[in-house]
Amino acid sequence: MSNIERNLIPNSEAGKPVQPIEITSATGRVRLKQYTPADAEEGFALIDKNREHLSQFGDRTAAKYQTIDDFRDSIMHPNNPQRLRFGIRRDGQLVGTINLTPDEDNSKRGEIGYYLGAEFQRQGNMRAAVELLSDFAFMNLDYEELYAEVVDGNTASMSVLKKARYTFEEKRGDKLIMVKHKPKLRDDSRRQPESAHAVDQAYGLIHSNSAYGENNTNSGE
Repeated sequence: MSNIERNLIPNSEAGKPVQPIEITSATGRVRLKQYTPADAEEGFALIDKNREHLSQFGDRTAAKYQTIDDFRDSIMHPNNPQRLRFGIRRDGQLVGTINLTPDEDNSKRGEIGYYLGAEFQRQGNMRAAVELLSDFAFMNLDYEELYAEVVDGNTASMSVLKKARYTFEEKRGDKLIMVKHKPKLRDDSRRQPESAHAVDQAYGLIHSNSAYGENNTNSGE
């Protein structure tokens, strides 16, 4: 279960305050925070340090961000404003990125993508991030199905998704499609108020129109 917080930050394009989403694990150690321009230096430094690692399996993350300005511009002027883009933090330190992109043809379906710094692998960071974002998407954004594309052979990324209860759907070219569906609530009217109260406590009611979003990659843990 997670806690969700909202803080006001300026939106220079709209001239109005926006609320970046923050999602925190129950232990408080892993936190997803929607990227803002203030994160550009730290975000670029993580990529710059992991260029070889992030270039595996045809991933273009390292190639896309050659300078800190490239990274900052992707936050300020995203190619896809509908994409939610989060920094993954463990004990306050940025360790990776995870994104949620709505499907163009089905608003109830979304794609997750992520990458993690090599030095932060095998610590449970990406599994926690995938589970937090998946729960948030199902509970707060009305998604019914999430999927991820993983290059065949990327066993680390496959392991993350399997532990987060994603299942194999099909293979498209050299990519494996992993899917997770929204859990169904029990059809028990006597338990409904309790369930609804638990959801409200854990997730709150959050709606974001933030323009911060970009990038979508899969790099394993």
